[in-house]
Amino acid sequence: MYSSRLAARLTLVTTAGKISALIAICIGGVVSIIRGVESELGSGFSGTRSDPSSMALAFYSALWAYSGASGITCLVEEIKSPGKNVPRSILTGFLFTLAIYVMTNVSYLAVMTRSELLQSHAVAALFADKVLQNISILIPVAVMISTFGSTNTIVLSTSRVTFTAARDGNLPDFLSYIQISQLTPFGAMTLTVSLSLLYMIPADLSQFISLAGFLDAFFEACTFVALIRFRLQTMKDAHRPVKIPLLIPILMSLVNIYLFVAPIIFKPRLEYIYVAASVFTGAVLLYIPFVRFGLKVPFYDKIVTCLQLICEICPPAKAGE
Repeated sequence: MYSSRLAARLTLVTTAGKISALIAICIGGVVSIIRGVESELGSGFSGTRSDPSSMALAFYSALWAYSGASGITCLVEEIKSPGKNVPRSILTGFLFTLAIYVMTNVSYLAVMTRSELLQSHAVAALFADKVLQNISILIPVAVMISTFGSTNTIVLSTSRVTFTAARDGNLPDFLSYIQISQLTPFGAMTLTVSLSLLYMIPADLSQFISLAGFLDAFFEACTFVALIRFRLQTMKDAHRPVKIPLLIPILMSLVNIYLFVAPIIFKPRLEYIYVAASVFTGAVLLYIPFVRFGLKVPFYDKIVTCLQLICEICPPAKAGE
C-alpha cells in the first residue's frame, strides 16, 4: 500500500487543483453579476420545504459536502502537536470552505436557472460551457482531480478508524495489521477500498448520499454519546491534547439523533428501515459472538498467517514495546 507521506502530498496537489477550479467559477459568477446577466439569485430559496424529514435530507447533502473536515480527526496519532494543529486546521479549513462554497453556489445561480441547477448531473461542467466556453474542458478535468483527491483522503483517514477499532479488539485483529515497508494499515485500507467499490454499485447518487448521511448520523450520535460518557464517567482524568466544551458534544448528539430519527418517523422509506435493521442485526450476529465472546472462524489463524506472508504485514507493536 502507498505511504502516508505520498498520500499527504497527493492531497496537497489535488486540493490546489480543486481550489483553483472553484476560484475560477467564483470569478466567472462575479463577472456575470457585474455585467448584469439575468439570474435567479433573488428566488433561489423559493419552493423550499421546511418539514422535519426534508430538513434532515437537506442536512445529509450539506454535511456530506463539508465532511472532509472530519478526516483530520482520524489522523490525530500521526499529526505533530495535535493540540494546536487539529483545532487550527479544522477552524481555518471550515471557514475557507464555507466561504468558497457559498460563493460557488451564488455564481451558479448567477448564470443558471434553478431548474438547470437541480436537474443537471454535472453542474460545474454546465457552468463552464456557459461562461468559460473555449477552456470549459478544464472544469471537468478539475472535477476528476478533485474526485481522485477525495478518494485518496477517504482511504487515508477512514482506514485509521478501522485500524484503531481492530487494535482495541472491537474488530478482527487482522484489520490492525500494518504493511512492513510503508507502515500503513493494510488490512483496514483493503476493507475501506472494498466496501467503497461495493457501495458504488447503486447508480442513484442522491440516494447514496441520503443513505450515507443516515448512517453517519447514527454513528456520529453514538460517538458523541460515548465522548460524553468518557468525559463524565469512565475517563474523567484522561490526558486530552484537544478538549472542547462539553456543551458541543451534547448539542451534536441531539442534532444527530434528530437526523437519524426524523426520516424514519416523518417520512419512512424502506431503504432507511433496511439500513437501520442491518446495523442492529450486524451488532447481534457479528459483534456479540465474535467480539464480545471471542469466537473465531475455523482456520482463521492459518488464513491470517498466509495473508501475512503474501502481503508482508504484521501486528502493530503494543505500547511500551
